[in-house]
Amino acid sequence: LFLACAWLCSWQIRRAHEKQEQIEEAWKAVRAKPKHLDDLQPSEERGSNHEVTRVAFDAEKEGTPLMVQPRMRGQKRGCLVVQKVKVLPEPTAHPNETQHNRNTHALWIRGWAPLQWCESEESASKSSTGEETVRVDGVKRTSEAPSRFALENDPGANAWHWIDKEAMNEHLGMPQDAPLVEQMSVREEKKKSWEEEQEDFAREQWPKPRGLTELIRFPVMPDGHRQYALTWAALGLATGAMAVRARKLKWTKKLVGCACG
Repeated sequence: LFLACAWLCSWQIRRAHEKQEQIEEAWKAVRAKPKHLDDLQPSEERGSNHEVTRVAFDAEKEGTPLMVQPRMRGQKRGCLVVQKVKVLPEPTAHPNETQHNRNTHALWIRGWAPLQWCESEESASKSSTGEETVRVDGVKRTSEAPSRFALENDPGANAWHWIDKEAMNEHLGMPQDAPLVEQMSVREEKKKSWEEEQEDFAREQWPKPRGLTELIRFPVMPDGHRQYALTWAALGLATGAMAVRARKLKWTKKLVGCACG
């Protein structure tokens, strides 16, 4: 048991170190100059939600957004707003040149919004016919890994509970490998009091994208791994001390038995 605790302690320390390096690399990536979708390398196009690649491009919103819900923010119920967008080509040095995009469309996570806003926005989008040009500035994403408690998505009923990139792309009439980009807020979020949060909530512009700190998060952060390492170290020391004490008692009994004999 002592050896098992020692191994688990060292493994948690290694994981803390690996996560810290990944976080530092991610911070560098989000602060780097963003790339256009067509400038990404194949490895960056595949990516993962722990490998941050920043992208930026102009686009036109198309169709009705998908509402991924319920999503909690503190004590408030809401949704993630996911939009189909048409990717506009980058401006060229020569006005008469026509640039063709490899990625004509993309899936855009606009951010979180309260449930009441989501319902009103969905109704407004259905009656809207105009095209709106937007600036997408965020990071590449892949599908979420749903927990075992997550509800199943039902594309037929347009009911979405977690982000499934391939299924959403197919539902919106796009290629399954069309990129998924999450909008990013470049504002540094400061810790606020409850009263300040309520005031901000009342005047906030929805949907609200996540900030840099929220984007670069793991289910277990480095500090969590360090806490686990301390726990396993303490358990290992305790079991080691108990084993030494048991061995001493065993030898003491043997010595007493020999003396009596």
